[in-house]
Amino acid sequence: MSTFIYSSKKIFRLVKLIFVFSVLAICFSPKKTHGTHMMGADITYECVDTMKFKIIFKVYRDCRGIGMSSVRGTITGCGKSLSISPTRVSIAEKTPLCATAKSRCSPANTYGTGKGIEEHRFELIVDFNKSPYSTFKNCEWIRFSTGQCCRNGAITTGVGGNFYTDALLNLKKAPCNNSPKMTTDPIAFLCCNQPFYYNNGAVDLKDGDSLSFRFSDPLSGTNVAIGYTSPWSKKYPFTPYCPGQPGKVDCDPIPTADPPIGIYLDSLTGDLVLTPTKCDEVTVVVLEMKEYRKNKNGKYEHIGTTRRDMQFWVNSCPGNYPPVLKPLAGKNKFAYTVCAGQQVCFKVSATDKIFVPKGQTSGKSDTVVLTTNLSQSPSPIPGATWKKTNGPPKTRYEEYEFCWTPTQGDARSLPYYFTVTAKDDACPIPAISTRSFSIKVNRRAEADRKITKLACGRVAIESKKDNLFEGSPNYAWSLKDSTGKVLRRTSGYFESTGTPVFSKGRIDTIKFNYEGKYIIEHEINNKFNCPTVYKDTVIIPPVFNVDLSLQNDTFICFGDSLTLVPREANGKAPYSYQWGLPNFTGADTNQSFTVNAPLDGWDTATLYAVDALGCKASDSVNVFLRENPVVDLGPDVRLCTYDDYIIQSQIDTGFWINPFDSVSYNTGDTLIKTWYYNNVQTSDSTDNILATKEGIYILQVSDSTSCFGMDTLEIVMNDTVKAFAGLDEIHCWDEEVKLVANYLDTANNSKSGRVIWRQEPTGTFFSDLDTVEFNIGTKDDPFASKDFFYSLFLEITEDTVSCSDIDTVLFSMDPLPKLTMPNNLSVCFDELDIDLRSQSYTPKDFNNGSWYVEGHPNWINNLEVLVLDSFRDPKNKSCVQAIYRFKDPSSRLKGCENTDSFEICVNPLPRVEAIPGDYCQAVGTINLTTDHILRPANPDFGLVNQWKCLDCKGFDETKILTEQILGGGAQYRHFLNVAPSIMDLGTNDDVTLTLEYTFQDINGCLNKDTVDFTITRLPTIAFDAFPSLCFDDGAISLKNISNSSPSYGEWSCVDQAGYANCNQLGGILNGDTIVTNFDPTFINTKRSFLMRFTASIKGCSISKDTQLVINGLPLINLTSPSASGQTTPFCESDNPIDLTAIPSTGVWSTANGESGLIGNQFDPTQAQIGTTKLIYDFIDGATGCAANDSLYIKIDPQPYANINTIPDTCVNADGSAITFTATGNLTNVDQSTWFVVDEDGIQVPFNIVDLDKITFDYTPLNKTTKLYYLIIDYNLGSSVCPVNFFPTDSVTIHPRPELDIIPDDPNGCEPWTVNYSLNIKNEIDPGTSVFDWDFNNGQGSSNLENPSFTFDEIGNNDVGLTVTTIHGCDASFTSQATVYPNPIADFTPDPDNFTTAALPKFTFEDQSTVDGTAGSFIELYSWDFGDPLATDDVSSEQNTLYWYPADTGRYNVSLEVTTNHGCKGAITKEVIIGPDMIIYIPNAFSPNGGGVLDNEDFHVKIKSGTYTSFNIQIFNRWGEIMWTADDPNEGWDGTYKNKPVKQDVYSYLVKVTSLGNEEFTYTGTITLLR
Repeated sequence: MSTFIYSSKKIFRLVKLIFVFSVLAICFSPKKTHGTHMMGADITYECVDTMKFKIIFKVYRDCRGIGMSSVRGTITGCGKSLSISPTRVSIAEKTPLCATAKSRCSPANTYGTGKGIEEHRFELIVDFNKSPYSTFKNCEWIRFSTGQCCRNGAITTGVGGNFYTDALLNLKKAPCNNSPKMTTDPIAFLCCNQPFYYNNGAVDLKDGDSLSFRFSDPLSGTNVAIGYTSPWSKKYPFTPYCPGQPGKVDCDPIPTADPPIGIYLDSLTGDLVLTPTKCDEVTVVVLEMKEYRKNKNGKYEHIGTTRRDMQFWVNSCPGNYPPVLKPLAGKNKFAYTVCAGQQVCFKVSATDKIFVPKGQTSGKSDTVVLTTNLSQSPSPIPGATWKKTNGPPKTRYEEYEFCWTPTQGDARSLPYYFTVTAKDDACPIPAISTRSFSIKVNRRAEADRKITKLACGRVAIESKKDNLFEGSPNYAWSLKDSTGKVLRRTSGYFESTGTPVFSKGRIDTIKFNYEGKYIIEHEINNKFNCPTVYKDTVIIPPVFNVDLSLQNDTFICFGDSLTLVPREANGKAPYSYQWGLPNFTGADTNQSFTVNAPLDGWDTATLYAVDALGCKASDSVNVFLRENPVVDLGPDVRLCTYDDYIIQSQIDTGFWINPFDSVSYNTGDTLIKTWYYNNVQTSDSTDNILATKEGIYILQVSDSTSCFGMDTLEIVMNDTVKAFAGLDEIHCWDEEVKLVANYLDTANNSKSGRVIWRQEPTGTFFSDLDTVEFNIGTKDDPFASKDFFYSLFLEITEDTVSCSDIDTVLFSMDPLPKLTMPNNLSVCFDELDIDLRSQSYTPKDFNNGSWYVEGHPNWINNLEVLVLDSFRDPKNKSCVQAIYRFKDPSSRLKGCENTDSFEICVNPLPRVEAIPGDYCQAVGTINLTTDHILRPANPDFGLVNQWKCLDCKGFDETKILTEQILGGGAQYRHFLNVAPSIMDLGTNDDVTLTLEYTFQDINGCLNKDTVDFTITRLPTIAFDAFPSLCFDDGAISLKNISNSSPSYGEWSCVDQAGYANCNQLGGILNGDTIVTNFDPTFINTKRSFLMRFTASIKGCSISKDTQLVINGLPLINLTSPSASGQTTPFCESDNPIDLTAIPSTGVWSTANGESGLIGNQFDPTQAQIGTTKLIYDFIDGATGCAANDSLYIKIDPQPYANINTIPDTCVNADGSAITFTATGNLTNVDQSTWFVVDEDGIQVPFNIVDLDKITFDYTPLNKTTKLYYLIIDYNLGSSVCPVNFFPTDSVTIHPRPELDIIPDDPNGCEPWTVNYSLNIKNEIDPGTSVFDWDFNNGQGSSNLENPSFTFDEIGNNDVGLTVTTIHGCDASFTSQATVYPNPIADFTPDPDNFTTAALPKFTFEDQSTVDGTAGSFIELYSWDFGDPLATDDVSSEQNTLYWYPADTGRYNVSLEVTTNHGCKGAITKEVIIGPDMIIYIPNAFSPNGGGVLDNEDFHVKIKSGTYTSFNIQIFNRWGEIMWTADDPNEGWDGTYKNKPVKQDVYSYLVKVTSLGNEEFTYTGTITLLR
């Protein structure tokens, strides 16, 4: 071997020279393939063990196609591939047939059995731990695929060519993953114009992974999509129902419409919903199912992809409606959410409507059956039940109930899915609907309780949520006694709230006051509102307590005192004490305590005690006051001049009420009364006196203890009142009258007045207005005279006292004239206008009477004619009221007027619509009545129903139109007779007759319609005999070779004994063209076929048969220089070669006109270099059929060598060396010398593998580098051709991107937008590079160089970037953005949003929260209390309070919270300060029936809108309840059990709850006077 070293300049010149002379010749030979009519396939896998899987190939075959012998599969990954051969384990027919239909795929896997679906299942175990599959063990993505020829040629949406599908598995992220299992068979048949509901039933039971569904492209290879013909696409593979847009495929889907609109695919459930409308459509649908699984950071990652590729047929399904599948819980309710442990039940029904054919009254009784994939093993929802809830199975209605009680272990973030299929028994293809249902199971809140007994009856409680808890917990505690009743506060309470009813803290302490058994009830709730209630029993030992031994209450007289001494139990001496009253600011620490007379009627004295162990106890007692006598004469009085007044005293003699239990007490006493008038003592000593004049009255009352009280009353008299109702009047009945109240004098500012009008003599209230205008005539007989009386009550009020007077007025009413009207009138739409004066009515007085239509003055003209065009409607019945107005000249007032009316209706003409028709003469007779009258729907109910001929084209109408009477004359049938014996069309193809149909309805209205009927004759056909054909004639027009007529006729082949089978022709295209060489097995055989020619005119057809002969081709045998199809090599300098064949009378030629052929010889010196095809042609004189054969002669050129190009590559990502392999094409070479240099001319070491192959390693820098390699010497062996060139080539190594990701600010509050830029460090061109950004593991993406992205998910968000140069060299880079959570601001005002002006204070407790991600916590609080009159209504404390102005108002309180990362949250709530209650309680009343001037009832007056509840109780002297009410508008009438009580002093107890939920109590006495 010789070694040469060239300079780099010489190498480049050598390369340039070699490329000029390099020539590569590539020859291909054709190969014929056969289709299997693939309908679809899906590939799934099951994990057997880690890195070990069972791969399942399900291939769906069109049973009309050829059989399927095997499936070829491929595993690819890491740039490597491996062919696999799975084993077939089963063949099953999947055609959705009814029970009685015959199989369409029997025998199995056989060509041409029928239009059906056959599933071929193949399986293979792949263990990536073992050879040969271990080569993929370190790959991330693995692809399982299969493909073969061919898709069905009948597909109408453009999807054709080879079939291919695959499935993906992420071996790194899911080394033991199970792909979703499709539990529903593919349904290939859809019914045209009927709703289609389908679901694959894809479930992932073993892994519980999240699935998403979408349409995908059909494939012919890996990532090689097959396009659809416009307008179809992968998202719109059908022609769906689009109202008003026929042929449109991409209208907006409405899956809940009836029928469904557009094409709808639910990406979560996989439900496919549409209504196909193209009845001959064959299409392909590919559903892609992606699997996602949470990683250790809780992020969903893509771990696998499965595809179902399926062909669908859309067929006409006459005589059947598809079953309707729906849940009974609510329309379209297919998704449910429950808590663990909570049973979910719902019913699913399927109905199948009976199809009634047109013209019939009944149809075939259909059945429907419901099935579900719940019954499969394993079930998609283990433990769920599916029970039938309706009648026998053979019914058009089927109903099942689904029930499931999930456990806590069943809770998960993803829903459970199952499918339900409804199938009827229509034959041969039943209709099927499949829908999915989802159940989301939320985990119940769970917690551990820690209950610790402390000293002194105290118990510490703590709740700790479990580790799987979701959301922020809500805690609730309550205390119960041993029977389960809510504990009284005196027995125990939570120290945080002071009540036993609730505590909302995670940690709290309970104080029990007494020993015993108690129940601590705890509820914990989560974000799903799935709470758990725990009940824990605790036994409390004896607890230290004190008792004042006075029960709850005692009393003392005013000025006295009471000493209280406690009694201790269960404690340890010594004890310390502290006493207190509500208004007592100090503290008394003595063992005993003296209580003085309470100032407010009663006080509560409380003792707080502590024993030597530090245990605390308390007791309290209510102390009430016996007061001095209290005198109340009531307010000062103003009287009318005609009034007397009894002064009634209200005297209290130490009467008191316990406000806690409403029990009343009275001490009883003797009282001394002394009266004074204008400061002069009178002789009166009674409780009450009669006052008849103005002045000042005083009463002093003393009891037996000389305690006394007194009160003063002043009486003032009002001015005299006089009423005047006006003078008597006369009116017509329909006229308005006016009542005017006179002498209502309220000019003085201290006066006010009111009037009351009453109808006499009944005294019925009429009005309270000063002036009243009204019409009397509507209340009585308008045709008789009558008088009406009204009284006026006039009242003047001075300083709250009212004085009154009464007067009357008379109205005399004249009657209205009597009118009589015509009967209501009904006419047809085409009637003339109506003369109203000609109608029958009274009085008919043209001077004093006139007609009109309300609101339409022009509808009746000046001649009193009603113009019908004003209102009649050609489609609908229209009516008006014609009103007659008459003024009576004979009434007392000369013109009392009356009106009356009658109705005039215009009926529309009946809607008549006849249907035209096209018929062959062969039909004979046409039934016009049943087949050609669309409207009216039932013509037999008309008064007139007839046909006549408008244009009979010269035919006799009496013969072509006939009539038949049925049902005793109740029904008519009309016929059109078109038989040739009646209608001779001659040479015309057809004739059109024009008929008129007339109908009159029951209203007497008549209408007509005109239609055309086209009658067509049978055609005349003719043709010549077929000439003989040859096998290789190919496509032949039968019409051309037979001169067949008419031109629109069509040829077909007929199978008949004695003739060849028509399958050997392969079909006739467009009724004309055949292919003689369709079946290659008959290339040398003569065949005869029976052919039929058919012609039709508008559906009227006739046919005739003849014979067609196809002759075989003659046989040829080539003898020299080689056999048929063989190749013989020669040198380009060899002598001419003799060519011989049998038969010998044929002609030789070259395939492409090459040189070298001379007669029956081939001269190499004149031939081209390479292989020349020689063709021998021969024609059979007997049949005229020709044949040919061929052989090959190879002329070798001078020996040569060339080098195969090495593809350009990229620098290795890890910077390691790149291994190259260079190969050459060497012909007859025994020895070669190679040479490799870089672009600087430096030699690169290499290894010789063979004469035509070397390898070499090279470690480039990350920049563009070029290497050159060539052969500089080779020996061509025995060839005489000299060597005169040196082949060479080069390879370029391209750099990978080097850069830094530069975010402007990677950290911020949600949502946070980050702007990215790049610092590119090497020579790559960013303008031609591709940038692929991945934000937060697939949540966002971008292809910009410097993008922006908004992160919505809190925490650390991963950012990935892959940059690919124009040469395909890529590199990946990462970054990270941290999103801090925003706080959720919240607070609780106390009291809850409302208080009164008496205590305008709110305490605000912060309830704000923030997710603890990234160490977030709330750091700052900013309150704004919304007080517009204050400048300091702000606070920065977490919990705060604020006093508002003592007035009513509404204020918006705002809280803004800020975390340690500066993230903010805010909330505003309204608080309301309402008014104080205003209440007035009188002290006396007199229920003696004295009228409006006396106090007949005892009422409590309280301002409306200031309270929420009210209660009053009245007691006698002995504490017996006389009366009670809950409405302040109700008054006590002085009775008990419907009997009047005696005159006496009674006590009352009033309880009112304010708007702020605060209760107020009022007590006192009321004097009842008789």
